Amino acid sequence: GGVGAVPVREVRVSDPRLSIVIPAYNEADNIAACIQAVLASDEPGLPWQLLVIDDGSTDRTAEIAAGFVGRYPVRVVRLTRNFGKEAALLAGLATATGDAVVTIDADLQHPPAVILQMIEEWRRGFMVVDNSLTDSLYNSNRVLVSETVMMMKEHIADTYGPIRFT
Repeated sequence: GGVGAVPVREVRVSDPRLSIVIPAYNEADNIAACIQAVLASDEPGLPWQLLVIDDGSTDRTAEIAAGFVGRYPVRVVRLTRNFGKEAALLAGLATATGDAVVTIDADLQHPPAVILQMIEEWRRGFMVVDNSLTDSLYNSNRVLVSETVMMMKEHIADTYGPIRFT
């Protein structure tokens, strides 16, 4: 096991920022716990923002997430209807202002504790860091990776070389 990464270049950003994107659809029961878990995880050591992308929820997901805005570096983006997880992820990537972007699911399938390990790999110069193949990082036997993310990883691997697992 380990964190997979695509080596590309040395990171030379003078004031790097991190964006954490959480796509959410009808996650009223989970979104507060997810945001709190991210906030409670160790400080990533760089300025960061948390983007909750509400994918047209019909419950109170957006309102609950909005309760964190102003007190923390949290922003809520509401899509006009349910477009699907891939579209919500793309909306998050388009909205993110960070030099690095981490995506996590609102159901905490991948715990925020993994974020720090991913940031460390990014700082070592890896462009793409992936924990989806590492069951030891979280206690889950099922791994769901969106088709869009897989296509992006394939494109990056085709462009920059094979993904290396460290």
